[in-house]
Amino acid sequence: MEDFSQVSQSSVRNPLTWAVVSEYRNVLFGVSIALILFFHIYYLCAPNVRVHDALEVFRFGNGAVDVFMFLSALGLYFSFRRSPQVAGFFKKRVVRILPVFVLVVIPETVWYHHCVYPQGSLLWDILGVSWVTDDHKTFWFLYAILVAYAAFPLLYSYMERAQSQRGALVRMLILIGVTVVATAWLSYAHPTAYSRLEIGMGRVPAFLLGCVAGKLAFEKAPLKGWHLLALLIAGYGCFGLCQVFTGAFPEVMLSRVYRGLYFILGSIMLCVIMKAVGANPKTKVMNWLGTRSLEIFVVQMTVQSLWGRYGHHVLSTPDFINQVVFVLVFAGVSIALGGLVHLVCKPAVDILSGKRSVIQAKQ
Repeated sequence: MEDFSQVSQSSVRNPLTWAVVSEYRNVLFGVSIALILFFHIYYLCAPNVRVHDALEVFRFGNGAVDVFMFLSALGLYFSFRRSPQVAGFFKKRVVRILPVFVLVVIPETVWYHHCVYPQGSLLWDILGVSWVTDDHKTFWFLYAILVAYAAFPLLYSYMERAQSQRGALVRMLILIGVTVVATAWLSYAHPTAYSRLEIGMGRVPAFLLGCVAGKLAFEKAPLKGWHLLALLIAGYGCFGLCQVFTGAFPEVMLSRVYRGLYFILGSIMLCVIMKAVGANPKTKVMNWLGTRSLEIFVVQMTVQSLWGRYGHHVLSTPDFINQVVFVLVFAGVSIALGGLVHLVCKPAVDILSGKRSVIQAKQ
């Protein structure tokens, strides 16, 4: 992920400003990718496997995906606010993803098409259309974030026309309401499409909140207690709707929304705590994971896909030690390969973005 954490401690004089989220953004990415990784491992383990119970704490770790969306939107706001040229904005986004796409996504998609679901269209698989047509969700996040990138300049324009921070928040809340209603309509008008798309549509509110958070962080707006309280109330409100309107609203989507709000709230509070205790925002381990979180995410989805087809029988062993070894190996391989993909892709990203020439890359 791109580094938008260059908000020096001297420029963030008040520890309770929204800029603190930008300051610890890479750390949050690192924490999030760790939670997502162990969430996927948890669900790879069958309920009758002992290590499954040991990983119960990661049962709701997919809420960290909402933090990913939230932080991505925050970073997009910084990028677009600093350089509001649409063509340059899109180029930067494509350049960031294209090497990973070529190195990991296309090979896995070709394998999936030939070994798992040959009935589908390889082109549709590569373009992400199969997410809707054939429920091929392996890289749904990558395609969802591409759609979010494409929509961001319009969201930015819509939000900035409010001419105030409160007005921008109101506009985003209106869009969140529209998203909830649209998703509810889709669940009843086209239940098959909803079952495939809800994993992405349920994360739209997190992205929209991230757009506002980006504005507040860039402008160093005070981070007040009532802001966090409002997020908490919003989370409970979604939970209440989920309970009261079961059967009238899609429960899965509302569950994603309130879980995402809790994770976002927890991330903001973690930033405040780290700032209060003087934690270094350049913490090596979390920053290393954070700057490579996209690659780790994509690689571990590939590893999970391959494991589901070829290696699931390994966890049938009753030996708890062997199960723990599997968890550590799975996590270690995903992180190591993600780091390797980042290392291989970085020169390509630098060349495509114009940061250095092909000759410099070879040197």
